[in-house]
Amino acid sequence: MLLWLTCTHGRFKCLQRNLRCYLDQDTKEESVMFICNSGKPLKVAVETADIRPNQHIYVDNCSLMNFQSVGEKYNHAIKLAMKLYPDCTVVCHSDDDDIFLPNHLTEGYNGYIRGLSQHLAVAYKPQQSYYRYRDQNGNVVVIPAENTLEPSIFVDAEYLLQQGYAPVSVSYHQHWLNPLLESNRLFIDPTGVGTLIYNWGDNGSPAGEYNIYKMSGSGQDTHNNFIAHSRVSKDMGDGILTPTEDNTQYYKLP
Repeated sequence: MLLWLTCTHGRFKCLQRNLRCYLDQDTKEESVMFICNSGKPLKVAVETADIRPNQHIYVDNCSLMNFQSVGEKYNHAIKLAMKLYPDCTVVCHSDDDDIFLPNHLTEGYNGYIRGLSQHLAVAYKPQQSYYRYRDQNGNVVVIPAENTLEPSIFVDAEYLLQQGYAPVSVSYHQHWLNPLLESNRLFIDPTGVGTLIYNWGDNGSPAGEYNIYKMSGSGQDTHNNFIAHSRVSKDMGDGILTPTEDNTQYYKLP
C-alpha cells in the first residue's frame, strides 16, 4: 500500500485541489491519502468523490494536539498512519499547496522498486521535477527544476517511521533525508519521470484564492515561523471536504 501523507492547517482550497490530485492518480496499487489536519475539523464528502476501490482517504482531526512545529506534527502523522495502515510500504509527502500529476504514484512506486532492486536504495526521486511560479508580469510559468524537492521523494515507510522528523518547521525532512544522502541510499534517477509541480505560482493570483503563507520562504526555522503560519492560515472552509472539479489547468507542462 502507498501512503499519500498530507499535513495541513487552514488551507481548505489547497486541500480540495490536493484531494483532486489524489483522486486523479492512475496507479493500480492500493493507496491511502492520510490527511493530518490541525485546523477546523474536516470530514470528506466521499459520496461526491469519484474514489476508486483501491483508494482510501482518512482524516485525522488533531486540532487539540498543540503541536509546536511541523516536524512534531509529521511525527504524529506517520506513527498514526502506520498504526492504522500497517500494510503501507512506501510514503510520499503530498504538501497541500503543491501539484501532483496523475502518474505521480505510478512513476514514484516504479522508481522506488527500481532503486530497491538495482541499488539497494530505500528511497527514490526523479532527478528532475517542475517549478511553477509567476513572472514579473503576473503570468504563470512552469519550468523543469532540479533540487532536493522532498515531495518528489518516495521513501520506505518503515525507515521513515523509525527515523522520524526533526522537531522544526522548515528543515524537518533533513532528519531522515540526510542519512540517506550520506549513505547513498537515495536513488536519484536521471531518467525518472518528473511528476511533482513544486508550486509558488498561486501567490499573487488575481483572485487571491490560493494566497498562502510559505514557511520555507521566510528562511527561519523557528517556532515564531510556525506560529505565523498558524495565524495567517485561516481558510477553514465549511468542514466538508470535496475535491475540486477539474485540475486540468494545473497539469500543464512546458
